[in-house]
Amino acid sequence: MENISEDHGMKEEWQFIEDPISRVMETNGLLDEGSEGTDRTEKTVQKANKALSAERKDEIDRATSPPKDGVMDWSDDSVVNPKTKKTPK
Repeated sequence: MENISEDHGMKEEWQFIEDPISRVMETNGLLDEGSEGTDRTEKTVQKANKALSAERKDEIDRATSPPKDGVMDWSDDSVVNPKTKKTPK
């Protein structure tokens, strides 16, 4: 029995499995299960994963790149302690 609703992110049909344990046992741990309700293939999924990985790497590299003087600090001395109104030493 299939559910008629759709996944909002990928526009794929959801499947409702009456007895999931039996389904897993019958399909060799879902390895023999075919895909239904999607146009995606292993190749397109891997391509999308690679693109997302590159995007995330770029974001992390930008966030963690050293300053122009090349010196990275564990703390920012320009931050003022709100209680003492002084910068840390």
